[in-house]
Amino acid sequence: MKKYLVDNKKNVFLIILVMALVASITLFISFSMAGGHDLNFHLSRIMGLRDAFKLGMFPIKVYPSYLAGYGYGNGLFYPDLFLYIPAFLSSLGLDITISYKIFIFLINFFAGYFMYISVKGISKNHKTALLATLIYMFSSYRLIDLYTRAALGESLAFVFAPLVLYGFYKILYENYKEFYILVIGMTGVILSHIISTYLLVLVLFIVCIFNIKKFFRKKERFIYLLLCVVVTFLLTAYFTVPMLEQTFMSEFVFTRIDTTVDLVGRAMPIWALFVALPYEFIRPWIPAGIGLIFWYFIYSFIRNKKTKIKNYKFIKMCMLVGLLSLLCSTLLFPWWSATSLLAPIQFPWRLFFVATVFLTMGGSMLVMRIKDSVTKRKIITWSIVVSLIGLIGNVCVSFVTTYHDNKVGDTTDYAISYGEYLPSNANRDDIVGRGDKIISSNPIVFNFVRDGLDLKINFSANNYEDTSLELPLLYYVGYKATIDGNELDVYKADDGLVGIKLGGFRQGEIEVSYSSTNITFVSMYISIITGVIFVSCILAIRGRKKDEKN
Repeated sequence: MKKYLVDNKKNVFLIILVMALVASITLFISFSMAGGHDLNFHLSRIMGLRDAFKLGMFPIKVYPSYLAGYGYGNGLFYPDLFLYIPAFLSSLGLDITISYKIFIFLINFFAGYFMYISVKGISKNHKTALLATLIYMFSSYRLIDLYTRAALGESLAFVFAPLVLYGFYKILYENYKEFYILVIGMTGVILSHIISTYLLVLVLFIVCIFNIKKFFRKKERFIYLLLCVVVTFLLTAYFTVPMLEQTFMSEFVFTRIDTTVDLVGRAMPIWALFVALPYEFIRPWIPAGIGLIFWYFIYSFIRNKKTKIKNYKFIKMCMLVGLLSLLCSTLLFPWWSATSLLAPIQFPWRLFFVATVFLTMGGSMLVMRIKDSVTKRKIITWSIVVSLIGLIGNVCVSFVTTYHDNKVGDTTDYAISYGEYLPSNANRDDIVGRGDKIISSNPIVFNFVRDGLDLKINFSANNYEDTSLELPLLYYVGYKATIDGNELDVYKADDGLVGIKLGGFRQGEIEVSYSSTNITFVSMYISIITGVIFVSCILAIRGRKKDEKN
């Protein structure tokens, strides 16, 4: 009976669904939202997308409702594909907080589901996969990411990271022809969070170096790994290529930020690695440790290092990467000498993301391979207890956190954090104080109407040959201005706004719009075509595999 409950696919789905509901209980303790660190920023992103939907914009690169209508290039630099889900729900009339809560529940469910199918695919064992799912869904740092920090990008990366490890396992140890798993996982991470992508790529690169012999012994593994890199790049080109184009062709606040981040001062104290949520009440800005269950996994790994079990090489790799990631979040790692390389991660404790993913997969497979059934039961029992403690701690943190008013979705104050994506010479206070007006270099007659980022300007400059206009729009590469079908010169003004030169035109109607660039359109079509071919290849590979079984 017990085996049926675990092995039946429908029951497994329901078990993960129940886990996701329990992990989401923080969402149900109030009609409003718990005040996570980055909550306003991400709610603003969702509202910005919703507003763009209502204006009929697609693809959405510059959010039209930000900064009193001047627009903000969130979509150019921060991947927002998955945010289309809550934005679409909100555009249908659903309250922004309800849309956000539904999205968080989906994150919880798919994080557990993808961990389940990844561990099951490697271990070929349902119970091991369910144990990994339980530990992963209730792991301290993942829950803190969701609720205390409201780090939506990194929380989304948690969803796809298990697939990255599963796909990497296929390439390195098993059937490398199932390369598509790694592609799906890495594509998901890239379109979730750039910093998490940076960390995972760095870690996997180091692992590849230590496994270089495997690639020399079977060159096909290296070829398929390169294929993964190429396909992933093409699938994500619609986002990454325009981002690179903007960065190379213009300067923004984030490109001029000093890279000498105080990583040393932000390193975790060693003792904090061993605790879970209680540390949140002592220093609520800094995440707590990853939880005691992972240290038990590490203890089991050290104790059973000579035990011969299935998939031990992969398990060993996961445990070592997880342990080293934890230790590297402290001053045991020479952060003072690695600032230039690791400055993009901002905080050493982001390595908890790597540690949680690797230790969950490696530790679950390790302890479930131990032959002592009594030890197994103890591990499962303690996993459940620790998971519940972590959940209760998060609920308590949510209760003591200030709640946002339900009218958060009605605000016009869109949060831009530090304004990283502002043009380098723009000032947000000056923009708000400037108002919705056009400034002309000559005293000409004009009026204009606005529709989101689109402006129609009627002007008369009969007495002047060379007139320029400074528009109430933040400058990003891609703005175009036309008059009678003729393109005008568009440039970045001294204060980071869109400027246009009228040239020889003395009167008429100017149409200004943000229509992206040729590179943006080409990269989008490349991603679409690659996606169609990629899905066709997956169906063909899986169809062939099914035929071989029959």
